[in-house]
Amino acid sequence: MKKSINKIETEKTEVLEFEIVKPAELEKNVDDFFSNVSKIEILAYLDRNKWDKLDNPDYRNPSYIKNNKIEIKDKYLRNRILLSNSQIKELQAGFKKGYYDYTAACYDPRHAIIFYDKNDIIVGNIEICFECNNVSSSKNLYNIGMSASNQFDLFKKFGITYFEDTKEEYNTFLNNLD
Repeated sequence: MKKSINKIETEKTEVLEFEIVKPAELEKNVDDFFSNVSKIEILAYLDRNKWDKLDNPDYRNPSYIKNNKIEIKDKYLRNRILLSNSQIKELQAGFKKGYYDYTAACYDPRHAIIFYDKNDIIVGNIEICFECNNVSSSKNLYNIGMSASNQFDLFKKFGITYFEDTKEEYNTFLNNLD
């Protein structure tokens, strides 16, 4: 079996269930993880429910991270930003605040946070549905992943502008159902 340079490629992601993590433990988990992170990208894309089946074969387990690269076709990608060092610190502080909301069941993810180490190797990812507050995370982020659903305002502050389907995108989706 060929060893992958992508540390998370073989780890299955999962939708996280609500779990209470003590604040001190959460802060330690966040700090420990972020101590190995050198670069963070935030992606906004068309709801994966609306991707072509070939581009999204296993809906609950995103397959757009391959060979340490993000492979999302331009027709789906809406925003892609690389965080500055000060923005990384803001995101880290946001994760320490924890998770304070209930989840619903829609799971129409449109956002992902991709974490890289100093060698530009992807070391973790979190996919977010801000509509229902559910997330899917690489297993190494299980204990802090739910905190991502509380980052909506921070995403806006960082320049993410795409949060819901446009009328055209929705109509295209409906037309493709026929």
